[in-house]
Order: sequence, then C-alpha cells, then structure tokens
Amino acid sequence: MTKLDFQDRKEFNGSILKQVDEAFEYMQLHNARSASFIGLHRNDITEYPIFAVREALVNAVVHRDYSFSGSILIHIFDNRIEIVSIGGLVQGLTLVDIELGISQSRNPRLANCIYRMKWIESYGTGLQRIKESYLDSKTQPYWNVGPNSFVVVLPKNEFVYASRNDSLEIVQWIEEKETFTSKELEDYLDKSKFFVRNLLESLTKDGMIKRIGEGRATRYIRKF
Repeated sequence: MTKLDFQDRKEFNGSILKQVDEAFEYMQLHNARSASFIGLHRNDITEYPIFAVREALVNAVVHRDYSFSGSILIHIFDNRIEIVSIGGLVQGLTLVDIELGISQSRNPRLANCIYRMKWIESYGTGLQRIKESYLDSKTQPYWNVGPNSFVVVLPKNEFVYASRNDSLEIVQWIEEKETFTSKELEDYLDKSKFFVRNLLESLTKDGMIKRIGEGRATRYIRKF
C-alpha cells in the first residue's frame, strides 16, 4: 500500500478545538464496525480502536511545533491510518523516553486546555495507552520520528474472536456472579481493559448488566 492509494482527503478550518472535533468525527466515518457475540449479545468492535484514534489525533495537535505553518496530515488507507504531526521530539527527549511515559509539552497552555476538556486522561501516557488498546489485536501500532515530524501509524484491527463455547462460558460466568468488577472480568477473559471497557459499556447499554458505585468502588450486577 503506497501513498498513492489513500482513500480520501479533506481539510478542516476554524479553531483548534473545532478542527480536532470535526477531524475525529470524520475519521469515525472511515472506522467500520464488526460484531462478535457473547451468547445472544452482540459486541460491536471498530476497525481502529476509538481510544487510539482519539489519542493519536489529540497528541498530534498538542505536541506539534506551531512555529511551522504546515498542516497536520491524516492519511486513511485500506489497512491503516497515518497521522503526521509537524515537529519531532522535544529537544533532550528520546523515543524511549516518551514510550516510558516522560512528558514535556511544547504547548503547555494548549495541553492544559485539552486536559481540562478531558480529551487527555493523564500526561505522558498517550503512546502506552495506544499500545494497550491494541492488546487484543494481531496487528500493532507503531511510530516513526523525523527531525521535524512525528508519525503515528494505526493498523486495522485483526481480532481473534471468541468461539460459541467461549461466549456461552462468559454468559455463564456473569450469571454466577452476584456482582463483579471490570478487573475480575479482565482476568477471566484474559483481555485488555479497553476490550473489557467496551464490552461492559455495550452490555450496560443493552440492559444485560447494571453499573453501581463510582471510581474504584465501581461494580456490575447482572440483569438477566
């Protein structure tokens, strides 16, 4: 797949926040959903983890070098999304540093604004959390760093779906629990917290389980 094969091109204007919001919505139009089933319950999964798309886009905006006048580029291919931000690593930091969670923002005021909007969950965890969102996929994200550029590549998900017997076991496991936590379900499924978070949200929306409590005290009870 070459640069000549990208699917679409679109420009966004207006405030930075407006551009981020519109770019994310546009990218979601290219983020097709597929489904797996747990018992009779349908679990929708996107081709690209929604968290990874959002995090990569926000990071590109927050950490770019605004002394350059060029635009952030988003290339959408059949098998991947590439987000190209202007500005390499902040001087003094290496790729290993930022993968370990070291954070030094070029634009602290913008970063603080984005953080207050809860578009950033915590500083310095972006690349780690993008990787975590792919834990259940056979494909993995990666990044390329140039002197004045940073490219995040998000490959299309390739999941190994649960068999019918596995799905029935999950339903039976929930049936046997008076209450359970997301961590307990993670351990049982041996899946990432992002996979389980999406599953819990879907099960809650469909009325199969109910969320009780907040924060660390959050638990779930079955409703079937």
